[in-house]
Amino acid sequence: MGNEIDFVEYEESIESSNDVSDSRHIQIPRSLKQHLKRFLKFKQERGEAITSDSHLFIGQRGPWTSQAIQQIVKKYAEEAGVRATPHTFRHQAITWLTRHSGMADAELQLITGHSRRETLAVYQHIALDGDLERKYQDTMKNIEL
Repeated sequence: MGNEIDFVEYEESIESSNDVSDSRHIQIPRSLKQHLKRFLKFKQERGEAITSDSHLFIGQRGPWTSQAIQQIVKKYAEEAGVRATPHTFRHQAITWLTRHSGMADAELQLITGHSRRETLAVYQHIALDGDLERKYQDTMKNIEL
């Protein structure tokens, strides 16, 4: 039950899963793909076998688990004086895409790997709140009270 990566050469996406039932195809930026390719080359040069079901990150006790990643993020978040989890980063990225990308719901659904469009409503609500606040403030500064 680890995070596995299926890194297809011609795609800008990865397959992420904690188990067979929770697998999702996630889009990644081309720049990240290049970093991952260099990292995989580094691992190969160290003698690690790289296959489509290889774990990307392996520690002294074996492949990193979801819990290990959560602990790492928590440690650095505490050092930075903020509250964050791995999901916080995902949530922030999807909220940003909702506000700024101009993508249709169906496109966002595909990119985020959500199986239901209703799930996007959470991010759209947050984005809309921010947009409404900005529009309200912009409007109010033009009104003399």
